[in-house]
Amino acid sequence: MPIHGMKSLLKLAARETVSQTLHLAPTAFWRRLFPKSAVGVCYHVVSDRPLAHVKHYRFLGRADFEADLRYLQSRFGFISYAELAERRMSSSAVRDNAAILTFDDGFAECFTEVTPVLRRLGLTGIFFLITDLIDNTTIFRESTAALCIEKIRERPVELILEMVAEQTARVRAIMADARKGADPKDAIAAWSAPRQTAVARARAVIDDIEAAGGWSFAKLTIANAALKAASAQPPA
Repeated sequence: MPIHGMKSLLKLAARETVSQTLHLAPTAFWRRLFPKSAVGVCYHVVSDRPLAHVKHYRFLGRADFEADLRYLQSRFGFISYAELAERRMSSSAVRDNAAILTFDDGFAECFTEVTPVLRRLGLTGIFFLITDLIDNTTIFRESTAALCIEKIRERPVELILEMVAEQTARVRAIMADARKGADPKDAIAAWSAPRQTAVARARAVIDDIEAAGGWSFAKLTIANAALKAASAQPPA
């Protein structure tokens, strides 16, 4: 093995050893070594049931969430948003490692699941809302991903494999053009431009099926054949 390769392996092994050693240190050690004015603990979703809009998004159940809060309350204690702001503006630094709870993304479960637990324990939290998502005027990216994954799972395996193969061929064609010195954006445009007519035909097929009352396995098979036929036609 080359010397530089051996050095890289030794550095990686040393870094991993140090990391594992540091993980063994108790929390109290870190609190004394690096005291903070506040320790932020961020949550997203709490629920005891699967949620379609974030089905592939990791979240806690109520019991686990409450166990977290009781642990933090016993080891750190909590401060409110007002107390945090006061500490930030104060000239005298307070470094007692108090915990403050934050909740991102503004899911409905913040009201239906999180708030009752906080009220029962006499705690408060900071809720960060994505204003563009208020009243569901726009769908959250994680929700889009979850719903798309579920829809893909409903499709026949053969169709999914064809979609993956098409996507793979597209990426390889773009990469081949890029290796010849073309700008990646130009390579994408060059690959996509001749296929615009096929895309328009494909959209027309989909629109016709949806206008006729939605999808079924039979319609999906027909649509797949129509899309393949449209794609196979030379560009106008």
